[in-house]
Amino acid sequence: IDAQGLLWIGTVNHGLIRYDPGSGRAEAISSIRGLPNNRIASLFIDREGSLWAGTNAGLLQLRDALFQTFGTEQRLSDDYVRTVLEARDGALWIGTSRGLNRLAPDGTLQAWGTDDGLPGDSILSLHEDPDGSLWVGTYASGLARWRDGRVVQRWTREDALPGNQVRAIVRDGRGALWVGTYRGLARIADDGSTRTWGSAEGLPREYVLALHLARDGRLWVGTAGGAAVLDGDRVTAIDLAALDDARDVFGFHEEPDGTLWMATDRGLVRRRPDGALSIVGIAQGLPVATLFQIVADDDD
Repeated sequence: IDAQGLLWIGTVNHGLIRYDPGSGRAEAISSIRGLPNNRIASLFIDREGSLWAGTNAGLLQLRDALFQTFGTEQRLSDDYVRTVLEARDGALWIGTSRGLNRLAPDGTLQAWGTDDGLPGDSILSLHEDPDGSLWVGTYASGLARWRDGRVVQRWTREDALPGNQVRAIVRDGRGALWVGTYRGLARIADDGSTRTWGSAEGLPREYVLALHLARDGRLWVGTAGGAAVLDGDRVTAIDLAALDDARDVFGFHEEPDGTLWMATDRGLVRRRPDGALSIVGIAQGLPVATLFQIVADDDD
């Protein structure tokens, strides 16, 4: 029994089992997760809290790590995590290819799928409204508004969305909801009216991958053919082809001075406030070319 009151059990051929008497939950740690062997012959907890396990293939030390993994072994609906959102109450909403999950601050994990009313299991995008409602973008079933464990509103192509594959959601300062689909961009106003933008309106491609509401109120759109910015209703396309032929724009990050970083299929693209563009890719030392998201930490 460790300092947290968890019971560690060594088995003959199933590795380690960690049991929480408080919640009744058990977690298995086997050779699939790094044990040298599934036969546990001895266990010991040292003064620092490390667990030592003697196995048929050597001695193993387990201790708290910087990272904690959540997957199907921890009752997540699926290992393929496609989107994550931190809610105002500190919970994490997790969209996977097999449903929607909520990881509470106390570690409690809940999961919902089509059997619980979601229009689709494959979740691509999430956005939280000030009232706590969660907008859920799906792979093939449009957009759903989730509140108190149920769907309270839906938008699909039949409701004027340009497409049912929803990869990005953001709400602007006027209360309009912007929805990026694989067939264009939609704006849903407070009164329910909609307007759409596609190639005819100036988007470089209709396949929208990312949305970012800038500090100056303009909306940046990442597509499978470059970026664009909406100033009011006017669209200005940003051609990135000169930057190592960058095309797919998967994510945005804005610095306080207005510098905009874009995560692309060719590396990090930087756009200065004066419009100057440059790229940091494999030629500049990045280990990979395709980047999906940029997040600033507490140290900037």
